[in-house]
Amino acid sequence: MRRYMKMSYAGAVVAAMAATAIVAGSSTAQASGCTVNIYLVNSTPAAVWTLDGRFIKDKKAGDTVKGPNSNIMNINTSNGWRKVYLADGQLAMMYPGYLNYTGCQ
Repeated sequence: MRRYMKMSYAGAVVAAMAATAIVAGSSTAQASGCTVNIYLVNSTPAAVWTLDGRFIKDKKAGDTVKGPNSNIMNINTSNGWRKVYLADGQLAMMYPGYLNYTGCQ
């Protein structure tokens, strides 16, 4: 059911759920001077969306995902969704509840 969570559902509840992880991840990254956050996917399926809200693919629990942190991108979220990198370096988005911050590089 989570796969079908659409971008339009990102609101106050999603933002509130993600706030703790976003703040913790950003603070740690800023302190270390990193540019890329690393996340471990904690759910199967975990949908990956384009920035304009089109479904790309699903990730599975245990996958590693990388994304920009606030040292290189001031707004590394979009409407409460976490920006992540695709294999080709393009930006996409994932629901922050699917991601556990594990560090940065």
